[in-house]
Amino acid sequence: MRKGYVDTYQDAFDKYLKKGAPLYLNKKRLDPALSIDLIHWAGGIAVMAHPYQTKLEGEELEALVKKLVSYGLDGIEVYYSKHTPEMVTHYQHLSEKYNLLRTAGSDFHGSNKPDIELGMDIRDQTIIKTLEKIT
Repeated sequence: MRKGYVDTYQDAFDKYLKKGAPLYLNKKRLDPALSIDLIHWAGGIAVMAHPYQTKLEGEELEALVKKLVSYGLDGIEVYYSKHTPEMVTHYQHLSEKYNLLRTAGSDFHGSNKPDIELGMDIRDQTIIKTLEKIT
């Protein structure tokens, strides 16, 4: 943008970085079991972020969560700025059924995502186990 090649960040992605564009690189993906092991090895908590992005629902999503739990998954992002109330209810159910920690995230990125505000209004009681685990 500063050099005048593009007018906006979105122009840069569309012209150079989106799939099929000259500077696009395929994402490298790790095996889920290896990912969870590495997170634990580093002292972290393995959490499934943005479960809606799997594009799975109902029993299909539950099967994936169950598989990830067998690898050692610790939590699921229940509260997220893009989750509908129905999604939140379903993710709460999965967190209870599989004894997963609940996390929350707004996905705030500043002016890159102006429709998403910083922070979320989440009651402490809904994520207390997660807070206790990380403190």
